[in-house]
Amino acid sequence: MAETINDTPAPAVAADEPVKDRNLFTDLLKKNAIKEDETLLNPYYETARDLTLWRKPVISGGVFAGSVVGVLVARYYSGDLLRIFLGLAFGAVLLNLAYALVSKVVAKAMGTAAPLPSASRALLPKARVEITEDQVRHVSTVAVTVANRGLKTAAALVLVEDIAQSALALIALYFAWTMATYLSTSTLVLIALVLAFAVPVAYDRNRELVDTQRAILAEVANQKLGLVLEQTRSIRATINAKVESATGASAAVATESSSESSTTTTTTTTTTSTTEAVAAKEE
Repeated sequence: MAETINDTPAPAVAADEPVKDRNLFTDLLKKNAIKEDETLLNPYYETARDLTLWRKPVISGGVFAGSVVGVLVARYYSGDLLRIFLGLAFGAVLLNLAYALVSKVVAKAMGTAAPLPSASRALLPKARVEITEDQVRHVSTVAVTVANRGLKTAAALVLVEDIAQSALALIALYFAWTMATYLSTSTLVLIALVLAFAVPVAYDRNRELVDTQRAILAEVANQKLGLVLEQTRSIRATINAKVESATGASAAVATESSSESSTTTTTTTTTTSTTEAVAAKEE
């Protein structure tokens, strides 16, 4: 019995479809990508300007005093920071515990539920003991922006994209390097703090006088620079003239030597010819 051959083509095997990435961490990165945002730093600039110009003396004084105390503590008690932190934490817990116990004793004595407010609301009425996702994203964006700006500035100074800025940075680095040779880091930080809280407000209060003096100094510097450039051009012109005169004298000497050599050669040739002619006649 004849066999029947089935010519019907077999169904094509479907190609493997790419499996979509369903990694939660990757999705979060794609959804909440941290990008640089220059506008985020503007409020911080304004806050720093308000602090250094002492527009709110109480806040500026508190920040300055706290910064100085922090630097001094880090300088003289750097080896005891853990002990100090643990002591402060112990004191905070002890005070809150005493407050809570006193509150309960008073409540029982007076026969009320809660005669005293909660310890957390009494000591820290506006405290927030939680970190939200928006706060983390904001801090991360600010950190990325500051880091990128710092890297761009450092690269521009190192690669000398602007000669004037790189020269000023070089002078500042040399000055800081020299001071760091003789002063400790904490002393330099204290000096920087004093300058940061003193120079801006002094300049703001004496802006006209400082700008006038700066303009005068800039004009004097430009005059001195002009004199130096003029003297440099004069010296260069004198050197070029001397070089050209020396080159011309050397060329003249070389020409005279060549002429004398040619004359001597001609005289020698003539004398030789005459001698040969006389010898031929005598023969």
